[in-house]
Amino acid sequence: MKVTYPFVASWILEDSINSADDRLTTFVLEYPRFIHAELLTHRALSKNASSSRAVPGARMLEHATRDVVLPLRWGMNQPGMQAAPGNLTAEDAARAEAIWRRMAEACAEGVRELHELKLHKQWANRPLEWFSTIKVLVTATDWDNFFTLRDHPNAQPELEYLAHMMREKMKANEPRRVKGCDRTDALDWHLPFVTLEERFHHRDAPVFLARLSAARCCRISYLNHEGKASTLEEDLDRFERLVKEQPIHASPLEHQAYPAVTGQGGSWRKRNFQGWCQFRCVVEEDWPHGLWGSEK
Repeated sequence: MKVTYPFVASWILEDSINSADDRLTTFVLEYPRFIHAELLTHRALSKNASSSRAVPGARMLEHATRDVVLPLRWGMNQPGMQAAPGNLTAEDAARAEAIWRRMAEACAEGVRELHELKLHKQWANRPLEWFSTIKVLVTATDWDNFFTLRDHPNAQPELEYLAHMMREKMKANEPRRVKGCDRTDALDWHLPFVTLEERFHHRDAPVFLARLSAARCCRISYLNHEGKASTLEEDLDRFERLVKEQPIHASPLEHQAYPAVTGQGGSWRKRNFQGWCQFRCVVEEDWPHGLWGSEK
């Protein structure tokens, strides 16, 4: 795609491939909030996203108003879900952008007033979402359906741009080859947000590292909410809160995994991953029965 769109970004955070050639890839994404619902329709993808319920009002306002998200193009209207191939005239596109920005300014002013009234951010922040970006962590083995549908001219243009960017980055990236299938060896695990130093230091404690990873995946960052590197104690405390809540908050535990291979070149399907077993399976299926690894 020849256009440049500043409101979309993607990074491959962790990329692993097992002995059966099942590739597990974790992306950190940032994109317009208004396309988020379309990504959520893909059940093969494990996802965690930043939430405006959790972001302080002042920070959310600063983020939203610093860079008001604009459409990728100002396409002409026509019947159906896709805009016409042609765009508005330069004059009308300028007017459309001015209207769009004026609506965003009015929205932001209303949000400021709601925060002054002490309305909780789970409501007060919501009107900012339509012109904001969202940060999302995505992990999957099966990408074909997503790329076929979304890296396509019939997709929403902003999502097509994102999907194409992700596809090209996967083509260019060399995944880490996991030769073994020892779930007691941290080097055989897929562990987003866990450093190489941590893996070697705690190589015999992959479940301990999976806990750290899950806590960081929940935040989509190595950093805590104050913008500082989190301590091990903070990460472990966050993990405990995730798994001990009723009901359990288990989605951040879907990004860590170890190979689920047969040893004869084949692999098993475990939930939405092919050839990889999620840490969520360990917590939900093994721990209640007193099986391996509930403690470091």
